[in-house]
Amino acid sequence: MKKPETHGRRLIVAAIAAILIIASSFALSSVVKLNLTASMPVGVYIVHPTKVLRRGAIVIACPPANAQRVGVRNGYLAPARGILPASRCDAGSAPLLKYAIALAGDVVELSDRGLEVDGQLVDAHKIARVDRNGRTLSYMPDGMYHLGASDVWLYSPAQYSWDSRYFGPAQIRDVLGTAVPLWTTDQSGGARMLRLHN
Repeated sequence: MKKPETHGRRLIVAAIAAILIIASSFALSSVVKLNLTASMPVGVYIVHPTKVLRRGAIVIACPPANAQRVGVRNGYLAPARGILPASRCDAGSAPLLKYAIALAGDVVELSDRGLEVDGQLVDAHKIARVDRNGRTLSYMPDGMYHLGASDVWLYSPAQYSWDSRYFGPAQIRDVLGTAVPLWTTDQSGGARMLRLHN
């Protein structure tokens, strides 16, 4: 005899169904992205094409080609799936969901203090030297990085986030869109609906 579904599970399924119905009403230029990784809040995001990228925006982007290959090989990134441009990167990985914390003209500094952008501390954690499986990680050396006109620094506060601290800045041309959270789960595993943005 099957166990009855819990009330919480039914609520989550209903919420996801409602979100997908709402998302289907968005313009065809928008893409729905389901994030199941730990580096950003788990949930549903709407990805819009980006004409002007703003600091602090959540973006979906392709990391440099070598970072894609290492990421897929070591399980930091999923291999590309789907045919939509926002579902695949040229070197074979799925794109990343990250914050664009620094753009052209910004100075990113990595040191024992952590990660700073234009002198403001963003993350006080030291860069991980090994991954969850004990494998050595390549990472950006301590120092100051002056971002050029085509650069974007990708970041997530998660401890093992595969981001620009490990492979350097990505290119603006590789930002596939800006992601707006539609529904995410919070740290305790509960669900919360976020305000829809235009």
